[in-house]
Amino acid sequence: MTMHFGDNINQIGDHNSVIKHQGGGDLLTVMEAFRARVPAADRESVDSSLAVLREHGLADEPARQALRTIAGVAAMLGDTPVIDAIRSATETLGRLRDG
Repeated sequence: MTMHFGDNINQIGDHNSVIKHQGGGDLLTVMEAFRARVPAADRESVDSSLAVLREHGLADEPARQALRTIAGVAAMLGDTPVIDAIRSATETLGRLRDG
């Protein structure tokens, strides 16, 4: 399966909203698709992080830590599209909060 994530990110609503990647679906969907590719040994970390994201959205520090955890697993597995999607979402969130 090939996934492509461009640099175009849209936010719908306030800072508690789900970030949408054009052509790639929402960030949680991307993370859930990634989970299916994660080896069993790392799946618990990803599952815990996904639970935090479902509960908190992207609005607070627990969610940011969850994204860092998933990005770490993705980095170990060489899953660049997931890392890029997380980076884009967190950079956009920072820009939205700052200004």
